[in-house]
Amino acid sequence: LKKDKKGTWLWKYISTTRTVLRNLWLLDYVEALMNNLRTDEKATISKCAKRAYKKALAPHHPWAVK
Repeated sequence: LKKDKKGTWLWKYISTTRTVLRNLWLLDYVEALMNNLRTDEKATISKCAKRAYKKALAPHHPWAVK
């Protein structure tokens, strides 16, 4: 099989490990978001989301995405 042909299974293959890792990052983000919402009742959702992003997802993103 040739990797450069778009019709092959290799072109459409998505790594299960990468998907699981990204799902774990998502769960870390959701956990941090829920903890922020629970502990700081006066904070807005956007502030809680920013703090959760900085804690859970920012370490995995390059500076251009941040």
